[in-house]
Amino acid sequence: EPIPMNAFLRAIAALSLVATSLSPARAADPAEAAAKAGLVPVAQEHFDHYFSRPGPGIDGFRMLHVEACTVEFRKHWLRDQNRGRPLSSRVTEREADRIRERLAATCRETLVEELTGATFNVVAEAGEGVLTLRPAIVEFDLFAPEVDAPTQVRSVSPSAGEMTLNLDFIVDGSLVARAVDRLRDRDSTLRQRTRVSNEFDTRAMLKRWTGHVREALAD
Repeated sequence: EPIPMNAFLRAIAALSLVATSLSPARAADPAEAAAKAGLVPVAQEHFDHYFSRPGPGIDGFRMLHVEACTVEFRKHWLRDQNRGRPLSSRVTEREADRIRERLAATCRETLVEELTGATFNVVAEAGEGVLTLRPAIVEFDLFAPEVDAPTQVRSVSPSAGEMTLNLDFIVDGSLVARAVDRLRDRDSTLRQRTRVSNEFDTRAMLKRWTGHVREALAD
């Protein structure tokens, strides 16, 4: 939606507050973390990184259990968002918790939706013959969160944000494989960001990712 000129100048102030978020955060080394878990790199085409234990891995499973997703913001996300903001327009801990909880629910929802169908049976509990998926979002950087303020504050950004997806594959309580992907919103248009648009764009990111998960499990 085009931003009227009389609102654009106010939006520039909000844009300056999210500029620090546009610089990529230093990510943890996925290979180092996987090695500590006893996993080794495996070449494949579905994920940025994939690690597995020697053995059958995740092949052949048709019953899946999806655990709740966990979400962590990138380090100092809240501090950086509030740097330079007046007190009345700061992102609160309550709003950060709301964003985290909503994204966690969306992550699991999209994963279950993508995997439910003729090929896979998503079950309520782990058990014999069931492959458990444990998703975790880390280094989540929402560039321009909407805030409740007594005066209108427009948050604008050329992208909704980015995140790292870690997906652990577990059989009989043991970690057998891990996939790691870095996702970024593909929209590069400088526009106003709202709670609705941010949730729509993060869901779209997750939808693309869950498609890769389905393809990997179907191979």
